[in-house]
Amino acid sequence: ATIAAAFGKTGVFVEPMLADFATSSLRRLSDLNLRDAVQLLWAFARFKLQNEAFFAALCQHAAKFDIESEGKESIVSLLWSLGTLHWIPAG
Repeated sequence: ATIAAAFGKTGVFVEPMLADFATSSLRRLSDLNLRDAVQLLWAFARFKLQNEAFFAALCQHAAKFDIESEGKESIVSLLWSLGTLHWIPAG
């Protein structure tokens, strides 16, 4: 997650690498904390990359966290990323 965010901050766009991050993150989603989820989503938003399955899984996972203990800034960043992507969950 940190590597993805670093690439996003520097503006280095490597789509296959971000796709690999999404795939590996989906395999170990339960290990991600909210900060990791937000950093990954932010990197996708930075480059306006769409990945429906990944975003849906991250949102479902993020919904399990306690906003008060995790910090409202993380939730705001998550929502900013989704808004930037113009992503709305299906259904």
